[in-house]
Amino acid sequence: MQMEKTNNKKNNKKLLVVLISVVAVVIIALAVLLVVKFTSENKNDPQDAPKTLDEIPDAKEGDDPSNVISFKSEHYEVTNDMLNYFYRFDFYDSIDRYFDSYYQYYELDPTKDLKEQNCKMYQDKTGTWFDYFIAQSSVSIERFLLFAEAALEQGNADDPQIQENVENDMNAIKSSASEYYKIPLEEFISTRFGETVTEEEIRAALTLFYTGTIQYNKDIDSIKLNDSDLDKYYEEHKNDFLYCDFRSYQFKAKVSDDASEAEKKKAYAEAEAKADELLKMNTVEKFVEWIRNYETSINDTLEEPYTEAEINYHATKVTGEYEYNDKTAFGKWAFAGDKKEGDMTVLDNGAGVYTVYYLVRSPYRLDYNTVNFRRILVDVDDFGGDMDKTLEKANELKEKWEATDKSEDSFTALAEEYDANDTVYFEEVALSDLERDLGAWCYDKERKPGDSELVSSEYGYYLVYFCGTGRQKWKIDANEALMTERINAIFDGYTEKYPIKMNKNNLYLISGVTAYTAKEK
Repeated sequence: MQMEKTNNKKNNKKLLVVLISVVAVVIIALAVLLVVKFTSENKNDPQDAPKTLDEIPDAKEGDDPSNVISFKSEHYEVTNDMLNYFYRFDFYDSIDRYFDSYYQYYELDPTKDLKEQNCKMYQDKTGTWFDYFIAQSSVSIERFLLFAEAALEQGNADDPQIQENVENDMNAIKSSASEYYKIPLEEFISTRFGETVTEEEIRAALTLFYTGTIQYNKDIDSIKLNDSDLDKYYEEHKNDFLYCDFRSYQFKAKVSDDASEAEKKKAYAEAEAKADELLKMNTVEKFVEWIRNYETSINDTLEEPYTEAEINYHATKVTGEYEYNDKTAFGKWAFAGDKKEGDMTVLDNGAGVYTVYYLVRSPYRLDYNTVNFRRILVDVDDFGGDMDKTLEKANELKEKWEATDKSEDSFTALAEEYDANDTVYFEEVALSDLERDLGAWCYDKERKPGDSELVSSEYGYYLVYFCGTGRQKWKIDANEALMTERINAIFDGYTEKYPIKMNKNNLYLISGVTAYTAKEK
């Protein structure tokens, strides 16, 4: 579970990760915490949490949202005005980050009422997109309330960083209203988050949000791990760290819908024979050459012939960092424990489909060192999508950099001068989390601290400064897994100590209409 929040939309957009996985979406959904309203009772004299809490009374349509309670703990409660604010903040943030790469695939239309759209992520097809987003927010707020209660009891609710963060967020909201939307603050808040939501409620909400965040961060900082802890965790969970690299090629029998059993058997046999033929190509060179010759020979028989680039791709493709899997036939074979580089097999996938596998690298853990670097993004969006103008600006920036002493401090100063709001420093980044060109440059075997270069990106161009290497990737993964175990143990302790109540009926009184509804995405 993460507890973080940012108003820097550009940072969100310019992630280095190439693919956004379902797991990442879930993590972000859990990270967005609903706002809560701080109650004055007992706030300065927290006691041990009671064993039970009174039930939250049902409200009805038309009740003042500021008086409707959806969640509560001993010292905090969530009103529907607060729920309106953070539920929509969560929704807008998710759309801005993942609409193109994720939600669009499931046919979410942000311009329509969320309560009127079935969410295809639900297997029974009965849940709506409102159900989906409010469920994610509900999980988050329960976690937030637990950490907020802990902060109050442990004396961390007065940390000065809380109010500093609140002011930063409020200034960002005010800036969005006046500079981007060019409307009064009250109008911006009411149209985006709900007619009855006010600045005062948002400020109180953010105060409580960051109270929980401060406690979470303190709990994280209290967890101290060393190499011995990581080694022990690895020994106990080796399979979680295993990967392999392989080449593969698939043959599918050509069978018409009205083929007889005899015709099917013949087609299956021909496909299997080809697979067996490839299986004899026991070197990488032979394997690649055979596939290239085979596809060239059958190209004239295809409805859509392969291009030369496609043939080369099929012949040379390597699947790297394939995670341990003991549920598939290939996984059982590849991770059996006796495999070595160059081992081959052919697997019958059924229905006349046969796949030949060539093990490029036998099971291994990710021992390579991650990389640390600084970078300045020259964003093509800032130049109307014109890559030529973007490159021109990037070259100007590079010339300016070349005129400095080329130190890391000078690079940082140049980055802040160019865009003070963008993230500059990236630490312990894995190869798989980088765009192709940036990854190739950072992970070049000749790369050394102090190197700099202009690198192309799908977002425009990066001016990059290489700082050095970080920990081995497997250690970072082990550290993350072990940290998760430890923070979950802390969370479980809070769950036992601080009871939380939720009234789902009240939760569903808020509207499924958002600021996106009246305009196109």
